This record gives sequence, structure tokens and C-alpha cells, in this order.
Amino acid sequence: MNTGKAEAWGLQPFCVAGIHFHFSFLKLSECPIRYSSDFSRYSSHFFKHSSHFSLDSSLSKYSESKGNEKKITFSTIFQKWYPYCSTMKWGCCMKKYFFPLLIMIVTIFFLNTVIDPEEKKPKTEAKTIPIPELRVAQDKAEAALLYKGKKNPKKLSREQVEKAARDLRPVIAMPYEEVIVSFSKNPSVLSITEWNKGKETNVTDTNVIPTVGRPGVKLFIIRGQWLNEGQATYVAKIRIPRIYSYQELLTPRANSYTVIGFFDEKDSVKQMPMRNENLFDIREISMPLGHLIVTFPELAFEQLPTYYVFGGKDVPIRIDEYEELAKFLGEGLAYEFGGESENWKIEMKSRQTLGDGKIETAITFIGDGEKPGWAASLRLDSASLSFSESGFPLDQNGRYLSVFNGYQTLLKTDSILATVTWDGKEELIPLDFKEKME
Repeated sequence: MNTGKAEAWGLQPFCVAGIHFHFSFLKLSECPIRYSSDFSRYSSHFFKHSSHFSLDSSLSKYSESKGNEKKITFSTIFQKWYPYCSTMKWGCCMKKYFFPLLIMIVTIFFLNTVIDPEEKKPKTEAKTIPIPELRVAQDKAEAALLYKGKKNPKKLSREQVEKAARDLRPVIAMPYEEVIVSFSKNPSVLSITEWNKGKETNVTDTNVIPTVGRPGVKLFIIRGQWLNEGQATYVAKIRIPRIYSYQELLTPRANSYTVIGFFDEKDSVKQMPMRNENLFDIREISMPLGHLIVTFPELAFEQLPTYYVFGGKDVPIRIDEYEELAKFLGEGLAYEFGGESENWKIEMKSRQTLGDGKIETAITFIGDGEKPGWAASLRLDSASLSFSESGFPLDQNGRYLSVFNGYQTLLKTDSILATVTWDGKEELIPLDFKEKME
């Protein structure tokens, strides 16, 4: 800036907000934004030759107050300056006072409107979307976030999903073990699909992922929705290890069973059920009985053909007769078992279909002594059944009916053992197959 003219006027430079000005009446080492006592002290130099008014006392009256700070307005300057200026010759005022005053007005405007920072608004913390954790009995791992926002995308790119899953640690689950999806804050809406090379298949709308028996790694897409907090999409990885010799034969589909028929390679007729796409897949294995025993040591082979049903949380179910298998996969099996001892009689009725069933067990006290109160307990055990109940009351006839709903298949060839304990006593009662129920 050319300071020659300013020096001719006897003005000295100073700085306001990084801009150099030249006044003999004002030297500032800092640039105040609001009118304060410090500003008044510096500004009084500008009016030191005036006997008409004092800036400190006069401008304070006309300044706008806000807390302990005051803001100088244009009207304040003109109301105080104009009477004084009008008493002077215009040329002198123009030369000596007008230009400094004009610059001062512009500076005040700049300080009050441009540099004056806005009041700080309280910051609101962004609501965070929780990352789900996948849990099984012996392991846990987190899912990876793919999207968060107002609305989950219906379709995801294969590159996006596989890139996020590449370095994702899988949760290791046992065959057919359920995986629990846990959130720090549960979503109001949840859906889980299985991801397979760009295609999604619906799995569940709950927080439980049913796994399969076949070993390998599977990807799942988890979509959650929270009220007033948005939506999010995740990818999760589950690995099923190879534990049993027959796992490679099992279906890769979730919520499905596998029916395998084992035949001698010389069998000319091989009866197999038709595949049910919604319920089970079928496999057929043919080799000598000795080879089957060695190849699949976890399975029991006594004769051929033999059929095994895999799926759910149960142990594999062996059925030796095709007619019984077909009925089990169709309308279901209805069997009755029974047995008695010196003090107890047990009657069991079993109705079982693939994936569902109901077992009713009536226990009656037939002893000579006083019937027990609430101290009796019952336990049932077989190859595919494990059930117990204790502390039940007997009615006036000394009878109690126990009902169990669940998928624990009983076959007519099963050996079932009932154990009854009461008042420090115990009796073991084998239950034999009685008849087919209509």
C-alpha cells in the first residue's frame, strides 16, 4: 500500500483483521470484534482533539448490548459525529476526518458482520449403527458393514460383497448348529439371506441362522432397520468344519434335510423317494457292506439297503425298511410303546414326521404302598430320544400324562428305556413296540 499520502497527513499504520490501515489516532496490537473498554481506550485517540464528546461515555449509551459485550452501529457513529462535523468547514472535515471516519465505519461493519463468529451451536452426536456379532457355543465373530443410511439397497454388487468378506473372520459353527445374530440394540425389522455368487436366497426373518451339515464357508447378508435411526446392511461369514466322514454328501441348502440310500453295488432294484425341493435332497451310495463300514465309521450298518436321514439338531436317523422311510417322509409315523415294573406302568404314543413330532407318555403308579406326591421323576432314553421330567403330581388315580412336542424320532426297532425315581427309590422299565396306531 502507498503510504506516502498517509504519512503526509501524519497518519501511522495499524492492522485490523489482516488489512493495513493508516491512522494517527489508532494503533492496535490486536483486532477486537466487539465494542469493549479496550476498544474504547484505543478509539479515544481518534477523538482526543474533540471537546464536544467522549467516545467512551457517549458511544456506550448508543451501543447494542449483548452479555458483557457491546456492538457499535452505524447510527451511533453518525449521531455523534455529524453535529461535530457540521460545525467545521467541509474541506477540513473532508480532508482531516471524513476519510478516516469512513474507513472506521467500514472496519466496524467488517468486524461486526464478517469476522464476528456465529454463536456456537451445540453439537449433536451422530447416531451410530451397531455392528452385529455372530455367536455359537464355542466361537463368535463380527459382521462387516456394507451400507448405512435411510434405505437399504435391494441389490448389492458382487464386487462390494466379496471385497468386504475377503478379510472377514468367519464364525466357526458345528454341523447344523444354530448361529445367533446379536446386536447391542436390536433392530425393529430384520432379514437374513444367503449370498451365493451374486444371488440371494431368503433364510430367516429372525436372529437365528440355521447352518448346514456340509463343510465349507457361507456368506450371509443381514439387513436391519431401526426406528428413527436409519437402516444398515452387513455381510457375515460362517464356516462349517469337516468333522464326520459323510458331511460331503449332505445338502448345502439351509433348512433342508438329506436322505441317503446305501445299497450294495450288486443290488438291481434301488428304491428311493422322490426329491422334495422344499424339504429334503436325496443321495444314493452303492458299495459293498465292508467298504461302507470303513468309509463311514460314524454310521452303523447291519444290512443293505439302509437309509439315513440327516438334518436338524438330531443325530442321523437310520431306517432299514423303505416302507417305513416313505411313511416317515409322507404322512408320518404313529407308534405305541409300553412297559411296566413292580410299581409303575408306562404307555407311550409317538407321532413323528420329518422335522416335527409329538410324544405322549402316561405314567401310572400301580404299587401297593401310598402313592408318591411331587417327588417322582421320569427319564426316557433311546438312540434318538432323550427326555426327562421331574416333580410332577399324580392325579387321584395315581396317573400323570407327560407331553413332549419336538422332533425326536422314534422307530419301531428302537430300544427305549424309562427310568422312574421317587422317595429315594428307582426302577428301570424297558419299553417295547406294541402296535401301529391308526
